[in-house]
Amino acid sequence: LMKRTMLLSEWDRESYLVPSLLRDTYVIPKAGISGHRCVYDFSLCFLPSGVFQRLLCLCVELSSRSGGNTNLKLYKNFASIKLKLGVVHLLENTEAQTISVYVEKAHSEAKILNVIQSMLLKVNHDVMGAGLAWSTYVENTATKELVRLSEAQEQKLSPWFNSDDQQETEKISSQSVDLDTFLESLS
Repeated sequence: LMKRTMLLSEWDRESYLVPSLLRDTYVIPKAGISGHRCVYDFSLCFLPSGVFQRLLCLCVELSSRSGGNTNLKLYKNFASIKLKLGVVHLLENTEAQTISVYVEKAHSEAKILNVIQSMLLKVNHDVMGAGLAWSTYVENTATKELVRLSEAQEQKLSPWFNSDDQQETEKISSQSVDLDTFLESLS
């Protein structure tokens, strides 16, 4: 039941991760977090408890399927996870009602954006009764300012939308799909 509701994920063949049991809080270093930033802003409604933990479970499960779940850094509000596409840092800010995603590997930003958006849609559909609402922003790497996703698409803002043949950000369908099938579609 916990796996189906995304509150537990398989760490390896012998261990499981239950993110709600993580107690240490990550303190952002003065140098900041490395990578290109994408922010999911839930402040128009609110960010319910458990959304970040479910996103973390999906990322850890996806990482374990590609053999990349060694050297994970896991905290109550932060995770550093190696996905097949590259290292991703997730940061929850409950005060600001945001989840920030930092992508380290160049040229994988658009793909990781699609994966994380698809995961959030899966959580929203399967667990939250489609009641979550959020705005998505990506970082302009030149100015370090956040730009609304739709504006970034129009501007073909690099590195999020950097090729002429790249279509609109497509989210992988998550409705009426079991969790294993969904995770396989992201691999």
